[in-house]
Amino acid sequence: MPCKVFGAAVAAHFEAIAAIYILLETPLGTVVSAGVVQGEIFLDNGSIMPLPKDLGSEAVHRIAKLWQVDGNRVVWTEQGFDWWPGSFRVSVKSQKHHDDHEKTWRLIVRTDFLKDVPVKDYECRKTISMMSSFAPSYAWVFTPPEVQEKYEMTADGTLAFQSTVFLREDTAGWLPEFFGRMSILQPIQAAAQSDTTAKLLNGQINFSLPTENASSEYTDEMLDVASEIYVPAGREDSRWKGAEEFEEVANEFGRQDRCFGMGDSTGLTLETPIGTSSALIRLRTDIPHPGLGNGLLSSVQLPFRQDETKTVEDVMWFNFFQSISWTDVPQLGSWHSREVASGQYSVASGTFYPNALYMRGMATNAALWKLGLAWWIKKQFHADLVDLTMAQILEQRLGNLHPT
Repeated sequence: MPCKVFGAAVAAHFEAIAAIYILLETPLGTVVSAGVVQGEIFLDNGSIMPLPKDLGSEAVHRIAKLWQVDGNRVVWTEQGFDWWPGSFRVSVKSQKHHDDHEKTWRLIVRTDFLKDVPVKDYECRKTISMMSSFAPSYAWVFTPPEVQEKYEMTADGTLAFQSTVFLREDTAGWLPEFFGRMSILQPIQAAAQSDTTAKLLNGQINFSLPTENASSEYTDEMLDVASEIYVPAGREDSRWKGAEEFEEVANEFGRQDRCFGMGDSTGLTLETPIGTSSALIRLRTDIPHPGLGNGLLSSVQLPFRQDETKTVEDVMWFNFFQSISWTDVPQLGSWHSREVASGQYSVASGTFYPNALYMRGMATNAALWKLGLAWWIKKQFHADLVDLTMAQILEQRLGNLHPT
């Protein structure tokens, strides 16, 4: 029986949702209403704020409330809103599945970062691949030059940060607020990294303002969330350290043909077949984020060893395709290249969950989301490969260790 990645099986692990770390003034234990009201409100800045009409648009409003977006710094759109907490535009959108019978919404947060980046240059793409390995909750996304040329698009060299999740009725109670707390790191990191990164990539900072009269010196207090909440919490030991959940995930999901795993109080390792080898999923509590401190690091590493050039190209395409595709698994973190041996590289994706966002059940979702991401890569990019079972892969691997 395959691992259950989506739906109620995962949502059931979130019975302790009230314990999530609330960033703003909403009291702990507050139940979020799922009510829907139709209509629109005319704002002082001339934009129209549509009232929620479905779970997706309601989720957008809940993120706006969580972030306390200011009326003079927000412009509402048909699918969501654009917000300027500083000088970088943050776009939040909800997209309904094209099949009306499929009650799923795609929530997207995207932050402008750089422009005029020479992405045709291999060294530039290589640097992006390296730097994106530190992205805690978003991907570094740009349109590949081949796509720009094929569709005669303007080659503006835009580089953005993007996070995506998929909302369903059984996750609507907790996912929008969790997503808002993860994706707020986009504008925070954009402000912190823009000067240095623009110089490294020979690009320009993608500053903008909501109106001509808007102040370029304005900084929303929400951008202090990392320094005031996440970083202090990160000075403690990982709140996932010693969790029984790692072993529980291994026992429940890691004893199947498509998933083998082992877990203990220090972390979790899962493997899933891709051809004759396996993708490696790991959850670790012993690797702090360089800017956020301790927490939980989840990663998936693909089994293919290749030269650096091919890996850098794969990183570009994986981040781009995931940003525009209906994958059914979150885009929280960035694909990047990882050296696994001298001159040999693999493609990996990592997500970092800050200590401040600890909650029971998050490790389960972190593992299953990376497992689902490996399956998406298999389906989209390696569909021609015939998968062995994990039992066959392990037998093959252990057999190679025996002396002849």
